[in-house]
This record gives sequence, C-alpha cells and structure tokens, in this order.
Amino acid sequence: MGEKIRYGIDLGTTNSAIAYFDGKETHILKNRHQMDVTPSVVRISKGGEIKVGLDAYQRLHDDPHNTVSEFKRWIGQKSNKMFKSSKLTMNAEELSSEILKSLFSDVKINTGQDVSTAVITVPAAFGHLQCEATARASSMAGLDDAHLLQEPIAAGIAYGVKPDSKDKNWLVYDLGGGTFDIAVISTREGKLKVLEHKGNNMLGGKDFDRLIVEKIILPKLKEIYEITGPSSNKYSRLVQRLKKTAEEVKKDLSYNEKTVASIFNVGEDEVGELINEEIYVERENFEELIKPYILKTVELCKEAVKDSRLSKDDFESIILVGGSTYIPLVRELLKKEFNIPLNFSLDPITVVARGASVYAATLPIIENESREEVFNGLNIDLDYPNIESGVECFISGYIDELKNNQNQYEVSISDKTGYWSSGWIPLKGGYFEADIKLLENKINNFNIYMRDEVGKQILITPKQFSISTIGCSVGEVPIPYSIGVECVKNDGTSEVDIIFKRSTPLPAKKIVTYRTAKKLSRNTLGVNEDNYIGIKILEGDYPYPEDNTVIAALKIPSEEIKRPIPKGADIELSIEINTSRKMSVEAFIPVINQHFRGSVYVPEPEQPPKLKDIRDGLDEIYEIIDDLELLLENIEDIVDDIENYYKIFKELMHSTEEIYLEIYEIEKQNKVIDIDDLKRINQEIKRIRGELRVFKQEVEKYRPLDMSSGIYQELDNTKELVEAYGDNLQKEQLYLVEDRIEQQIERHDDRGRKKSEEKLERLKWEILNEQEWFWETQFNLLKEESAYVNKDEARRLIEEGECAIKVEDYGLLKGIILDLIKLLPESEVEIQSKKAIKAGIKKSKLESM
Repeated sequence: MGEKIRYGIDLGTTNSAIAYFDGKETHILKNRHQMDVTPSVVRISKGGEIKVGLDAYQRLHDDPHNTVSEFKRWIGQKSNKMFKSSKLTMNAEELSSEILKSLFSDVKINTGQDVSTAVITVPAAFGHLQCEATARASSMAGLDDAHLLQEPIAAGIAYGVKPDSKDKNWLVYDLGGGTFDIAVISTREGKLKVLEHKGNNMLGGKDFDRLIVEKIILPKLKEIYEITGPSSNKYSRLVQRLKKTAEEVKKDLSYNEKTVASIFNVGEDEVGELINEEIYVERENFEELIKPYILKTVELCKEAVKDSRLSKDDFESIILVGGSTYIPLVRELLKKEFNIPLNFSLDPITVVARGASVYAATLPIIENESREEVFNGLNIDLDYPNIESGVECFISGYIDELKNNQNQYEVSISDKTGYWSSGWIPLKGGYFEADIKLLENKINNFNIYMRDEVGKQILITPKQFSISTIGCSVGEVPIPYSIGVECVKNDGTSEVDIIFKRSTPLPAKKIVTYRTAKKLSRNTLGVNEDNYIGIKILEGDYPYPEDNTVIAALKIPSEEIKRPIPKGADIELSIEINTSRKMSVEAFIPVINQHFRGSVYVPEPEQPPKLKDIRDGLDEIYEIIDDLELLLENIEDIVDDIENYYKIFKELMHSTEEIYLEIYEIEKQNKVIDIDDLKRINQEIKRIRGELRVFKQEVEKYRPLDMSSGIYQELDNTKELVEAYGDNLQKEQLYLVEDRIEQQIERHDDRGRKKSEEKLERLKWEILNEQEWFWETQFNLLKEESAYVNKDEARRLIEEGECAIKVEDYGLLKGIILDLIKLLPESEVEIQSKKAIKAGIKKSKLESM
C-alpha cells in the first residue's frame, strides 16, 4: 500500500481535466496537446479506431455522424450513439469511460504512473442513477476504486486550502457547458459544509450556442440563401457545423462588444449554392437572448440563499466556476442582485479538478490483495476526517469479524515521520478509538498495525491513511433529493414515505419497519406481481410516486421464501448510502426469519422521452390547471392569502405556456428535435406537474363542499346518460349513489367518495356499452388514427368495421374496435409501466429507527 490517491477528475460536459495535489499546491496534468483540459468528445473511424479529445473535436462539426459530444447530459439514460461508418454503438457510460482512459493515458505519459483510484466530480443536481452510471464508467475505464464528489464542494475545497479561508460563507456559482449548480458553502470553525444547493442538469453554455445558431446566424443566412425547414438533411448538417462558429462567437463576445461570425465550409443551400458569409454579431443582441436563462440561475441562487437562512450580507464572495462564467452578463447580473464581490482567483475551468485532487490526496487506496491475503487478513472500517482544521482529531475503527471474538487484539497508529505514536490500543468487541496528533499545514501520513495477544502481527487493510491540515476540513456531503419508499394505501393508490429528507448528510443509514400489502405463497407460478413482494426506492421531493424517479428496487420472490408470508407481516427495511451515493438495501422479515439482499437492482436507464409522451404530460398539466383555476375562483372570499396563491399559480402557468410554445414550434416546423431538448422539456414537465400537484394539495383543504373533487360534474354527466338511456334499475342505482355522495362529502369521507366515483364510472360505461351511436363514434375516431403498428391489418379491420355498421352488427363492431386499439403503438410510459416492479408494502405504525 503506501500510495495515496493523488488524482482528482472533473469529468465535464464540454471539457475534462485531471489534477494532483503534492501536499502544498495543486497541479493540472496537461494532455498530449499540452492543454490543461481535454474536450469531452469521442470519434470512431470506419475501421473502429477511437479518437478522444482534441483529435475528435476537430471532426465534431464536419462529421457529426461519427463524432459525439455532450453525452454527460444523457448519462444514466438508455440512449446510444450510433457511429455511422463503423456501425458501432456506445452509450454515455462507455463514452465517458473513453474520456477517462484518455486522461489516464496522459498521466502515464507525464508521470509514468497508472491511475487505479481517483475522485471524480459530479454536478450537485445529479440524481442517483446518474451517479451510478458515472461510477460504472469509472469501472469500465479500469479504476479499482472511484470516489464521487459534488462539483461545488470540490470548488470550495480548492478555495478552502488558501490562507484566511476559515469562518467564511461563499456562494459557489457553477455554470459549465451543460449543467448549472449553485451551493451555499460555509467554512465556520474551519469545517467546509454545504448549507444549501440547487441546480439544473440541462442548462449551460451549449444552450447559448444553440440560441446563437437559431436566433442570430440562421435568420441572416435565410435572407441570402435557400435554406428550407428543419426536416431537411442539409439543414441538420448545417446546424451542426454552425455550432462551432457559435461557440467561437460566444467566446469572442466575452471580451469584445461585437465580433464576426465567419461562416465557411459549412455546405450548400437547397439549390446548390455554397454558403460562405460573414455576419456581424453584437454583444447586446447575444445578451438579450441569454438573459432569461441567466435570470433563471440568479433565481436559483436567491432560493438557495433564502433556504440556507443566511442574508446577502453574510457572504464574503461569489466563487465563479465553469467556462460560461466568463460571460460579462453573468457577472453583471450577479453583482446587481447580490452586491457581493466575485471571486475567480482560481481558474474557473480547472478549479473543480484542483479541489478534487486535494480531497483525493487524503483518501487511502484500497488495493486488490492476493487471494491468500484477503482470506487471512482483516478489514478495518476506519472513520476519520480526511481534512482537519485543528492539530488533533478523533479516529475510530471497527472490525466486524472480531465483534464476538474473545481473544485480545491491539492496534497501534504512528505518524510516518516519527512525530507521534498512539502506543498499543486494545480492541473491545472489534472496536477501537484514539485521538490523533497532527502537524499543521501538511498532509499527515499514518501507518496502522495490529497484533494478537502473543504479539503476532495480523494482516489488515487499509494499512495506512492520511489526514490533511491544509485548509478547511470537509463536513458531511448532503443528498440533493429526498429518498423514500413507495407504499400502497388502503384505497389502492400509492404514496411516498420519505426515509432520508433532502440535504440529509452522508453517509446515512436507517432501518424502517413496514407491513406487507398482500400475502405471498411459496413458488407462486407466473411472472406478474402475484409471485413477489416489491419494494421500490424513489428519489425526489414530490408526494406522488410517479413524479419521482425509481432508483433501486428489491424483489422478495415466492421461490426464495422458506414459508408463506401473511398479509400485514412486518418488513424491516435497512437502507445505507455512502458518501459516493452508493446505496445498499436489505429487507428482513421476522415472521419467516429471513434476510433479502441479493435481489436488489438498479433499474434499467430511463428511455429518452418521445414527443407523444411529452404532449400527454402537457395535457395532464392542463387538466390540473383547469381544476386549480376553478378551485381558486371558488375560494377567493375564504382564503386570506389568496394573492400569494394566485402568484404561485401564475408562475406555474407561465412555465407551462413556455413549454407549450416550444412544443408548438417544434411541431409547426416539423423540427428534428435532439435528445437534449427532449430531456430538458420532459424534465421541466415533470417539475411543473410535481409542483402543481403539491400546490393543489395545499389549496384542496379550502375546497367548498359543493365542488368536491369534481364529483358533482361526474354525477351530472352520469345523470344525463341515465335519464336518456337508463332502465329503472339503473335509475335506482344512481339515486342510491347520489344519496351516499352527499353524506360522504359532509363527513369528508375521501375514501368513500372515491368508491362512489368508481360506481358512477361503472354505471356510465354500462349504459354506453349498449348504445350503438357510442360504438360508431369510437370507430370513426379510430378511422382517423394514422399511427397503427400494422397499417395493412388496420386498413382491413376498418373496411370490416364499415361493413358491420351497414348491416348494424354492433357485436362484430365492438370486436373490431378492440382489435384496432391493440394495433395502436404503446407510449413509452405504458411500456415502462408494464416492466416496472409493483410496490407491495404499506406504512407501519412503528416509527423509523
């Protein structure tokens, strides 16, 4: 052992960098082109040769079919890049691993060392699945051990090693090429701690490049050349090539009031004329385009400051991170809003890698021992601060294998310089603790030894560890989103039970008791939810499970249980998350005395959303908006804070209208939309829907009895049908349901009201099923549908349906309609819903431990 992790890596959307810390200062390792950063770009030639970095970037804009960038934005998603010439495909994890391999190769050339362990930074706004995917990328690149660290914290550590960095509050503003993070960081009493954080994974400098192309360059070119709509292949190639020009324009405007967009070698227009042009671009026009986006980042900053319970006057400075912070408008708006000094004394482009290297220098390398050593040795779980601001600190260790061992064991810790030694410390139940003496302003390296009662040396791992006294110590890292479990309610719907609230410090562990929502017999046949009990772990801050992300699941399959599990049996669920966001889940069922841990899996990466699913999501939002609008109108006179409610409502309406207009433009122009745009729009729809539902839940408590959940509208609709087409028995059923509804509303019996709504729905469909006009209407709607998966079969069925109507064979028509529905393509939501594990647990009366 003996070596320490010396490398910190900023695995960026646009560029990546690797650095090391020598105990006094950080160093950026230059790549083979003598650059501090390596473009995060991968190219595969026809023969399958992989090029990374600058070599790939130089072909990005003239050969996009075989070159790819910005894949960090879709890491953790089920998206692949097809390299046209080689016919090879790679996902974002594999592409990221190629960037890492390139960085490791540069280290080998510069230092002669292999990189086996490192600290890799991720945006604070990254979810669990994105972190898992990043960890897999590091493994593909050959890392034995990768620690993940949030980018704003890494930047804070880089500034924290500077003199006079203690007892400060900083706002770390990180605007890179593809993501935005804001973090409120405190160094009170020499401990660097994240007080609050916000972010947007789909906002960065690349979005500004897109705006320059779409709003400045293309409109000018269309005045001169024959350039048709976005569906044209020539148009797509042109846009890709113009992105390089846009990036150059953006950079020039950071230093100049105006610049020239030199457009050459970008192809021909639709009539074959070569496109060569120079377009003057003024900073003022560029700033007008990006200002709404920058203002969004400023709003997130204000929210972070407010939630941290600090005021603007409490901050020493705003630390600027990321290449996009060179844009003058960014700095201008931050100064205007906060009136706090801006700090960019460390290069905003490499500061994250530098901070990660400082953190990395204090972590032990866990090397792979030989098989014999692993078998004979003992693993010590050490708990100590990697960075400490004082001259002494507390350390503890635990050896699980010795917790019940009665033999006497001792450990000894000593500074490598001979400055200090702990002497021999006895273990009790496999546990020991000690106070460590430290030297100031250096990395203190320690050896740790172990012996048995006769003085024989015991092989242990790790054998060494380090504690830095340079700068501030690092406090616990918070989780960016709440983590909970989906639970089934008595009415059959689901809810989220939060286990770890947002900003819970890591590492974290909790044991919570739940109950089974159904019984499970041994060896139940079939592949549906009846042959297992499912436990779904969710990430997100919304009360409805579907608005959050499934990040892990545990199946308790019928073939693995020792004996039947009754409904209502206790399940003790243990969840543990380490500082790199790695999660372990275990379930224990006392009634059968059985543990389940091997069946945990991380779900498949999410499929990229489709435009149809996005439209469906938008329709759902408008349904919530319509109900909310009516509800707000009816509670105006009874709510004191109605103005604030309307303000929140209008803000959410405005966000919805922005998305609607963007989708409208895409459909109007028949525009080819890329994965990034789809993901960004879908992410915004999920956010709006989640916030609308939370807002509606708050407003619902004021809902008047005479408009309870729209049930009266449903009652009126059913009444019309019953009065027009119902028989005496159906009229009697309606009367009984109507009477119950009045009683349920007066008693605020939500569960009973939902059952009454279901009865109304069944009664309505029972009547409609007997109406010939209803089936003719359904058939005519299906005739207009064009998205059948088998168009020939659909055409045949439509002809048969028309014949059935002519001869008034409505029994046949019903069958034809059902067959046509089967030919409609499933939405991605429906597909994933069928694949998904169904939750099988309920909340317990027992409190969390």
